[in-house]
Amino acid sequence: MVRKLAVAWIAGMFVLLVGCEQINDPASGLSSEDIADLEEAILSDPMFTSDAVILNDEDAGSINGVLRKSATPIIPVHWGRKIDNFTRNIEFVLENDTTVLATITLSWEGTLYIVAKYSAEDTTRTVIEKPVNEQVQRKIRFYRVANSSVDDDSTVTRRGWRPAEVSGVDGGSTVDSQIDITQMEIIYGDTTITITDPLAYFFELPGKWRHKDRPLICSFGDQQDVTVRVTIESADPDTDWVHIHRPWWPALAGGHPYFKPRHDRMTLVSETPSGSGFTRVYEISWETFLRGRHTFFVSAVTRSTLFDDAAPVSTQIWGVPYIAN
Repeated sequence: MVRKLAVAWIAGMFVLLVGCEQINDPASGLSSEDIADLEEAILSDPMFTSDAVILNDEDAGSINGVLRKSATPIIPVHWGRKIDNFTRNIEFVLENDTTVLATITLSWEGTLYIVAKYSAEDTTRTVIEKPVNEQVQRKIRFYRVANSSVDDDSTVTRRGWRPAEVSGVDGGSTVDSQIDITQMEIIYGDTTITITDPLAYFFELPGKWRHKDRPLICSFGDQQDVTVRVTIESADPDTDWVHIHRPWWPALAGGHPYFKPRHDRMTLVSETPSGSGFTRVYEISWETFLRGRHTFFVSAVTRSTLFDDAAPVSTQIWGVPYIAN
């Protein structure tokens, strides 16, 4: 049932988006059948395809939207990005006879909606719209196994390719990026994972042929307490806004269940002057309850993006894949 719900979630949400796929193959030695097989493995897995779903705020721009409100009477009451269309580009590189590296680049255009008021006492809400152009990237490493082993492991594709490693996600606004995530910590149970370069940090996926010396993908138990802590470098003298984006409670679309995306503001826990700007640390804890293969994202937004109706959108986005059991 969980698997069916996850598939319905992806299908239900993607009808809201208009996108296209591009497959580039600079690698010699990969047949068209292999490329089709690898593409199918990527596009059928919610862990690799939910980026535009989780980062797309359904009720952005609505005065009565469900986005989380600030606890203090500041000018922006709530905000959200609405993704209008996206392009997914997949590039395959044959690293050796048995290893292929897939690089997935997702680019989108949309609108940042800011529901704001002009003073603490103002009862009128104004919706401000800004154009958004963002891009995120992740990598997946496939290993080829013996054909006789295809039926022995459900993660192996028909042509013997096993998705073995997946990187974190890195991206943000394509122009005018003035904020930088420099470190992320994921803390759950007795495990602490520290990431300083998402695209260079590969998680091992579960399977029959695991490499024991590599970090296993985050595996959260039912109702697992998870703490995410990020370090930000920013030139903005005022505190930035940092949010976590993740799958949330099921909803219905046309009678079919899907999972709504949710974003929550993270808490500033420390601030230190650093060079020409500031080093800030933000933190949030949440409890997992939704089984399946997912990715959560941290989105850092400069204060001027939300407090200045003329400033361009400036963001940085990191993501971490995980499995909830």
